Amino acid sequence: MRTVPARSCHPQFITDLPVSSQRFEVSATQAGQRLDRVLASLTSATRSHVKLLIDHERVRVAGKIQKAGYLVHAH
Repeated sequence: MRTVPARSCHPQFITDLPVSSQRFEVSATQAGQRLDRVLASLTSATRSHVKLLIDHERVRVAGKIQKAGYLVHAH
């Protein structure tokens, strides 16, 4: 695991976020839920930490950057 410096909510603070590459598949029961909620439920991360990663473009959905409120789809 490596850390990537990212800005926190306050521009004067820098936060080192642990970043690892993980891949998840969305189940039928998770389909239609917000991206940040699904990722928080699949990991040990808090929803606010997941949102911070999403806001700093550290999360991709099918190779594309999405917002925290993106509604996920099952495959």
